[in-house]
Amino acid sequence: MTRQLYGEDHQPALWRPLCVCLVVAAFCVVAWLTTTRPPDINGNVVAKIRQDTGLGANRDQRGCLAAAGYVWCEGSGKCIRPW
Repeated sequence: MTRQLYGEDHQPALWRPLCVCLVVAAFCVVAWLTTTRPPDINGNVVAKIRQDTGLGANRDQRGCLAAAGYVWCEGSGKCIRPW
């Protein structure tokens, strides 16, 4: 602690807290810009099923085994047997 002489007016240094705030803000912006995002945000990706799978070629575009009676259910988001 230094002594203040008569007539000296020392104002608190605001540059240190300002620099800390700027560094923290820059770190947050960089972290936000570099986060990984899913490849498809809108859900428009259609899964492509290869027809030479080990289970046979009787699968539809969603991967449901049509020969076994499975159909795609939009509500549950998976293959189901309706009977």
